[in-house]
Amino acid sequence: MESPEWPLAGSAAPPSSASSPQAPGQTEETATSAAETELRAGQDSPNLTELRSRVAVLEAEHARLLAGYAGIMESEIARLRSVDLSAGSIQAAEPRYEPITPSYLGRALVAIENDLANMDTSIAIGDEAAARRSKVMAAQRGCSVLKRLCDDDDFNQILLKMQVETITQQEPGINSRISETPPPGQAAFRELEIQLLELAGLPELLAIKHVDNAIAAYWSNSTGSLDRMRNPMIFLSDLRRLRDVSCQTAELLSRGLRQEQSRQRWKKLLTYGLGGTVIVVANSIGTALLGPGGVAASAAIGSAAVGVAASSVP
Repeated sequence: MESPEWPLAGSAAPPSSASSPQAPGQTEETATSAAETELRAGQDSPNLTELRSRVAVLEAEHARLLAGYAGIMESEIARLRSVDLSAGSIQAAEPRYEPITPSYLGRALVAIENDLANMDTSIAIGDEAAARRSKVMAAQRGCSVLKRLCDDDDFNQILLKMQVETITQQEPGINSRISETPPPGQAAFRELEIQLLELAGLPELLAIKHVDNAIAAYWSNSTGSLDRMRNPMIFLSDLRRLRDVSCQTAELLSRGLRQEQSRQRWKKLLTYGLGGTVIVVANSIGTALLGPGGVAASAAIGSAAVGVAASSVP
């Protein structure tokens, strides 16, 4: 019986189609496919190069913008840190001041008068600590304003203008202007001065008080008043003395509270000087109302009030 035509065990298996050699037609197709792939790769390479270039440009721009933003943030952080570190000095720094005007001086004078009234009230009820605070506050306000007046160029110009406007006015004419009785329907000098101080912000009663005090000071020493009016250096010298005594330490300012005489002296120091200065500066808005003789009379009584304050300095 013939054996089947199957390979015997252990014999080599017939070659599979995978390992069998390719036909000539298959080899040609494979080579053609590889060539097409290389051709497509060659065609795409310029596009890839362009994309890479664009990406590089965008990344560089992104890095530049980030660097700029980081610089801005660093500057802002440094600024904020400096503000935080200097907060105490900022609070203690001098504020920006408004110009020297009648209304500015009028508000300061009213505040000082209120502080001094509170001092008297506190003494009357036995609250010495409150009285001390009120006196120190009044002196500190006076110190601040007088410092400005002594160093302010505009105020110096006001004093020079006062000198020019009053140099030709003689004492008899000034005396007559202060004490004259006007014709019916016209306001007296005193009434005009009160109106000017009210325009500067003083309540009527306070305006009356300061005008009357200044007129009384003039009649007490008219010669000294005229010298001060005609010589700005004398006027400024008196204000500097008032500034120096007002700018003492709180400990020194708080002395003498229980003594009536001491309190009255401080009232003259703090209110007569500034009150007289308000009268002088208010001339700038009252020239047309007062006329040349009235301007000189106003400068004279204002200067007299400053002299009373300066004479109270120990």
